[in-house]
Amino acid sequence: MAEHLRSLAFFRGVAIVLIVAGHCFALVDWSADSFAEKLLENLVKGSTVLFVFISGFLFHHVFAPRFELRRFMGKKLRNVLLPYLTLSIAPIVYFVFIQGAGPFSELIYSGRPGVWGEYVQPTLMYLWTGRHLIAYWYIPFIMVVFALSPAFLGYLRLPLWARLLIMAATLIVAVLIHRPVKNISVLQSVVYFLPAYLLGMNVSTRRQAALRWLTGKEPWLALGVLGLASAQVMLYAQHSNLHKHPLAWGGVDILLPQKLLACLLLYALLERLRARELRLLNALADASFAIFFLHPLLLLGLRGYNARAWPVIGGLPPALGWLIWVVALTAACYLLAALVRRVTGRYSRRLIGW
Repeated sequence: MAEHLRSLAFFRGVAIVLIVAGHCFALVDWSADSFAEKLLENLVKGSTVLFVFISGFLFHHVFAPRFELRRFMGKKLRNVLLPYLTLSIAPIVYFVFIQGAGPFSELIYSGRPGVWGEYVQPTLMYLWTGRHLIAYWYIPFIMVVFALSPAFLGYLRLPLWARLLIMAATLIVAVLIHRPVKNISVLQSVVYFLPAYLLGMNVSTRRQAALRWLTGKEPWLALGVLGLASAQVMLYAQHSNLHKHPLAWGGVDILLPQKLLACLLLYALLERLRARELRLLNALADASFAIFFLHPLLLLGLRGYNARAWPVIGGLPPALGWLIWVVALTAACYLLAALVRRVTGRYSRRLIGW
């Protein structure tokens, strides 16, 4: 791996662990009543922003110099959308055709009787929104972002001041509209996460200058992250991700700026380590999409078997139980992905993204 991309690999490894960690709170009796518990949730949840930042960075660094829309989208259809569709078949068949109602059914089903209202329309809605499994909303969202690549190429041709001005404008819009209710609106997600994608591209275009500016400022960035996370606990009724309808007033979302600062902080810190061989982070980075695709399926099974009440882990303090689940679930996803890869060979990337 080129040394200048190694820090991005480390970044991807950290990001996927944080994403899994954000979903593991559901596996323990996590009440989030104390300041410390709410602060931890604020720092961990919403880490999808890190993935979006990485995607923006790589779009400029890897794809933009020799961009061909047909080839680019072909790869994304094979390596991102196809695993999504493949792994969505079983849960959608179960929820729609066997159980008769799935997650967020009040937002998915139209209520119309007949084959269309009871089977076809909810199937299409689950595929469009990704709300049949936790975290799967990310795939329809990021596929729309990929489809907008010609617009991003135009953005990259603008002078830096214009790009920064546009990025600032998108950030203002994003913190006012918040994330969509139940992550159900793909287009609202695109608007909300757009600043992170633009930030990734802009850092990539001025990588050396950005690193010079960031070097030595890591303590201030960390203070900013902690300060915004703490402010949300003290000043907001809600902690972690904020969701609402786009035109309803809900205050200013300060979690997104917190995560953007976290992107800059992690990038600066991991750049210091890019000459090292951090095999664990490299392994997690290589399997990151597979871990992303598989962990919701394992979570579904664990919650179905009431993992909160399991002996030993269920009796531990919630924070310790949560940490154990983060390690165990990440390791289980990696081992399962490695097994699938070994069995299916070159087809595994189209099955599980690796």
